[in-house]
Amino acid sequence: MDDDFVSAALRHAEDAGLLLREGRDDNAGYLAGYAVECSWKTLISFCSGPAPRSISHDLTTLTGRALELTSILFPGGQVLYRLDVDPAQAKAAWGWSPSWRYATTGTVGQAQAKKLVQAAVDCSERIVHALILDGTVAMPR
Repeated sequence: MDDDFVSAALRHAEDAGLLLREGRDDNAGYLAGYAVECSWKTLISFCSGPAPRSISHDLTTLTGRALELTSILFPGGQVLYRLDVDPAQAKAAWGWSPSWRYATTGTVGQAQAKKLVQAAVDCSERIVHALILDGTVAMPR
């Protein structure tokens, strides 16, 4: 199975929003973290260097790598992708971890879940939607 970070980012962001609206804060925050991860991995996948999957779930490393790529020239057109996120601030504010799947219900509060869901939406709009709109990647099914 091939990685499809575009499809995963959009699906996780949408589902995180649905979960948040239903008061399922733990799962909304958990899934939103994956949406952020997949959005950044979408951007990173266009560059040389380590494969996005090899970076694992480390949002600090992913953010730092993505920030190195804030300006990218693609063949056939110029597109500017910007991320206005400080890796240390993001990690401190969100505290996201894939281990949340094992956490006690109520570990992720509504405020934290809202921040993560907003980050998921922001990342998908700034990265994934922009790549789709300029024709760099196809809209997933």
